[in-house]
Amino acid sequence: MNIVNTKNKLAVRLLVVFGVFLFLYTTTRAYLLSITWDESQSYLEFIRNNIVLWQTYDFMSANNHILNTLGGIIFTKLFGVSEFTLRISSLIAHIIFLVYSAKLVLSFENKWLALSAFVILNVNPFMLDFFSLARGYSISLAFMMVSVYYFYQLHIKEYRTKYAITSLLFSFLATLGNLTLLNYTVVLFGVIVLLLTYNNVKQATSPLSGFKGSLKQLIVPTILLALFLGFILPYSFELKKAGALFMGGETGFWKDTIGTLVPRLWYHLDFSYALQQLTKAVFILIVLAASCYIGYKHAKKQTNPHNMFLGSMALLFFLIILFTLAQHYILGTLYLIERAVLFLYVLLLLLFVFFVNELTKEIKIVQSVLIVFAGIFFVHFACSFNTKYVYEWKEECETKEMLSDLKAIRKSPSGKFNLTIAMPLILESEINYYRVVDTLTWLNQAMRDKKLNYLNDYFFIKQDQYQQANKDSIELIKEYPITKNVLAKPKYSPKSIQTVFDTIADFESTTIDCQLKSNQVYSAAVSYKVVDSTANTNCLATVKYNFTVNEKLDGNMFMIFIIQNSKGEAYVWLRPSLMDFVYQIDKKTDAYFTCNFPATIKAGDEVKTFLWNPNKKKLYLNKLELKIVKYNY
Repeated sequence: MNIVNTKNKLAVRLLVVFGVFLFLYTTTRAYLLSITWDESQSYLEFIRNNIVLWQTYDFMSANNHILNTLGGIIFTKLFGVSEFTLRISSLIAHIIFLVYSAKLVLSFENKWLALSAFVILNVNPFMLDFFSLARGYSISLAFMMVSVYYFYQLHIKEYRTKYAITSLLFSFLATLGNLTLLNYTVVLFGVIVLLLTYNNVKQATSPLSGFKGSLKQLIVPTILLALFLGFILPYSFELKKAGALFMGGETGFWKDTIGTLVPRLWYHLDFSYALQQLTKAVFILIVLAASCYIGYKHAKKQTNPHNMFLGSMALLFFLIILFTLAQHYILGTLYLIERAVLFLYVLLLLLFVFFVNELTKEIKIVQSVLIVFAGIFFVHFACSFNTKYVYEWKEECETKEMLSDLKAIRKSPSGKFNLTIAMPLILESEINYYRVVDTLTWLNQAMRDKKLNYLNDYFFIKQDQYQQANKDSIELIKEYPITKNVLAKPKYSPKSIQTVFDTIADFESTTIDCQLKSNQVYSAAVSYKVVDSTANTNCLATVKYNFTVNEKLDGNMFMIFIIQNSKGEAYVWLRPSLMDFVYQIDKKTDAYFTCNFPATIKAGDEVKTFLWNPNKKKLYLNKLELKIVKYNY
């Protein structure tokens, strides 16, 4: 069956024009949008360290979306590190999604139905956000669309095994894009088993010979699934064991899964409760109406490959929901929420457009339903059109601009090696990304700050924090228009700055090699005992390492900073990365950071710093300086 025939050449041209427009939109955004928290964390923890598969597991390990990480590694090696190069994988995924959604709807005989269906499948602004970001959700959606296309081919081309295998293989890739698609993969295999068994039994002379034919046809798909599950399940269980799969709900499928997705689908109109309820009602209506239609056709024995595909899609949708519920009750898995549910939304839209297409063959006027929906979807997309932010990480969209402003106005700090800036958790990772990628070595590693500490040189804070701050002690520099975030600084400078402790450990005469022994991954330490004059006062510690590396660092090294009580219990434990400062090998390099003393520090506590080299990379530590500075106001 050649779907690109003379009759739908106009449809092809229209889809190409509209598809190019959408791709240019996501490409422009990929270039302009400031880095988001999840993207920056993936780069800092996985991509720059060339970690594709997990080596260790912690609560942030699920941020490693395998194919996104692999693409990030490849494209940053080829073109350097930037927001755009990190996002190339998602842009390629968008091309795939556009092409295969077009191939599916071009099976519709009516060109306006095809165009309307393409619009409905492609213009949701929340979904488009992820085709402009370096996340695995876009990759998973793209490969799922390819998988559905070959699943459709399985129905219309005599249930040939090669289409079942191809559909399954692309579902594996979708899962490697994001692990939530494991639900789709397992259920897809189950539906393929039912479909092939039903067809073989129907065509065979006896049920037994039909079952035998099915078993023969399913040998390769079963082996492939077993191999894939043997590969991916151990990682999934390790992530669950480490508490990394914490993004989810516990209330119920309807409230957690549907209830968190619908507001995001409406983007700027998420405030409308009535609109959200109407959307949920439409979702239910689509599923019930399609199911009734399929049941009616089956009862009337009017099945054909096209409505059989519609039935398979409905079954796929229902079984994924049941599989999700089973996981929750049996394994304690959290319900999928928010962006993790996008794949179900795409499957529902596919069910909808194929259902309307089938109805249109019998009732021509039904085609207007799809055209009206396409118009609504497009108007909503036009209202949400922007190149400044994405829905999920809107609060972070002006971080890059803030750092550019800070670079222009910054002054050299007094008493320490680099500037410190206070910020909430939501902005921490992005600031560290730009600090590393743009070589802002003058800026201290970003560390979240629940309370405004006026020992910091600058603040980049949310509007509510600014409103709660003491306006007599803070000076506003700039308020940003979209987020209302504020760049500010302390209004008053200290009357005097006193260095109360300053020691330099010089190791150059007896060079330390952190790779000397397999069980020695720590350098010598430098420490300071807190005395009465520095306890509960405006003090900070500033640390400087001078070192040399003679090979590229693929792993990480950390400057460990600890404040511990007399019992050896640490209540401050920081690990700034030495790798952030390495831009040239075989050259002496300085790395430094600053830590404000917490209000709870007391006499007798110990401040301590040393180098931790867990990956046992070769490094020569030349000097280590620890300085304690007191600010008098």
